[in-house]
Amino acid sequence: MGTNSSYRKDCLEKINGYDEFFEYFLDETDLCLRLIQAGYEIHYSDVIVDHYPQPSHNRHDQRHLTCWFSIAKNTTYFAIKHAFNQIPLPIFCIRLTLLLTYRCFLRIIRLKFTHHLSDPPIWQYIQDSIRGAHLGWQAGMNLYANKT
Repeated sequence: MGTNSSYRKDCLEKINGYDEFFEYFLDETDLCLRLIQAGYEIHYSDVIVDHYPQPSHNRHDQRHLTCWFSIAKNTTYFAIKHAFNQIPLPIFCIRLTLLLTYRCFLRIIRLKFTHHLSDPPIWQYIQDSIRGAHLGWQAGMNLYANKT
């Protein structure tokens, strides 16, 4: 599920379209899950599309083309939105921590060695990830606070 997706407008309207909290990571996955939960089918087409990332506000560092803030924020928010009430809280927290460790922190550390980065950008990426996870947690918890 992801890029190069197309959807029927009436289906999107029935599930209130995209969740605008996501800016570019996991937005289509969230949309597809909600479509499936609403009873629609998702069809996959095995087509290869080459993407050449363009500069954007989500990619401040053009050498790495990753916004660690957004990845951590969206991962945390997505997990809370779709799994928070599905498994016991301690297990949820452990799994989310492991996911963020893999998806952000280990990949950031790997950049230090593969791109020979100095410590300041590495620390900035880690701080961005922590800030993102914090904001994603707050927004995810607000989903549940607003339901009560």
